Amino acid sequence: RLSRRVTLVTPNVPELAILAEEPRATSWAEVLAQAERVSVRFAVTVIAKGGHLEGDVVPDAVVDASAPIGERVVEVPGARFATTNTHGTGCSLSSALATLLPGAESVADALRQAKRWLAESIRHGADLKVGQGNGPVSHFAGLWERGGIQTRPSPVQVMDDWWGETADARDAI
Repeated sequence: RLSRRVTLVTPNVPELAILAEEPRATSWAEVLAQAERVSVRFAVTVIAKGGHLEGDVVPDAVVDASAPIGERVVEVPGARFATTNTHGTGCSLSSALATLLPGAESVADALRQAKRWLAESIRHGADLKVGQGNGPVSHFAGLWERGGIQTRPSPVQVMDDWWGETADARDAI
């Protein structure tokens, strides 16, 4: 009932399966397909998240069935980090999105910024040295390192941003 009252949902893979009333997706293509069906069913934008899938890549995507064809799925790549400090990453991503959306050009732009911040927070989670088992991410890693709120992109993110920004020029060539 609540899904029809919101504009954006951020389910993980098991939660997405429940919303879709389908078995849990085991591939990224299945996640995207379920996210599109959920988007249609509830008239919401879905942030499809790949963190519960196997592999070294962790893609996420903005899935909006009401967007024009060709813009319904905007993928945002990501890499998996070898760490046990992943407790609360879904809630952290959702909170970051809620914070960034009002000032972002688009949901995809907010997702890119949120993923950049979360990746840095995950990378530095072990520095906290707290708890046992799956520990927390270091939400303030960038603030403590640089004294500011802008997240430093990783080399892969710089390359991905550059590649996307030069797409029109490369296509013209």
